[in-house]
Amino acid sequence: MKRLPDDVKKARGTLRKDRATSQSARTSGAPKVRVAAQVPRPPAGSSRDVRAFYRRHALALVQAGRLSDDDAPAFALLAQTYAIAAEAVRVIGAEGYFRRDENGVQRRHPAIQVHRDAAQTFARLASRFGMTPKDRESMNDGAPGDELAQALFAAATGENHE
Repeated sequence: MKRLPDDVKKARGTLRKDRATSQSARTSGAPKVRVAAQVPRPPAGSSRDVRAFYRRHALALVQAGRLSDDDAPAFALLAQTYAIAAEAVRVIGAEGYFRRDENGVQRRHPAIQVHRDAAQTFARLASRFGMTPKDRESMNDGAPGDELAQALFAAATGENHE
């Protein structure tokens, strides 16, 4: 069976340096991602929470090279999932954690499950954009603040990572 070229493996994210056939592939870092030409805008008719999520995160992710034009649908889903979780929290805050069903039995509010599902989906999607500390560490792309985080960690643990 014929091997795939290194550039195909790199684009798929499956290139391993120890199996690369070209010297440049062995020495290059992560695959090059096509950065977004401009900061994506929220889909038309988006909720206030979705728009706020875009304002808060889209520019930083584009600048870090973690959001490309091809990622716009996934980022929109991430923002919508965030908005669903936020709305569930508001509903629970207004109505409480428990409510009585049609038979008068006290049950957990259904918005708790909505929040749980949205939070799990958000965590999975956010990791693809490097939005958690562990994911940023594994991406190891030298994003702004990494040096500060390493220095703070070293100071807190008494270790010297230089």
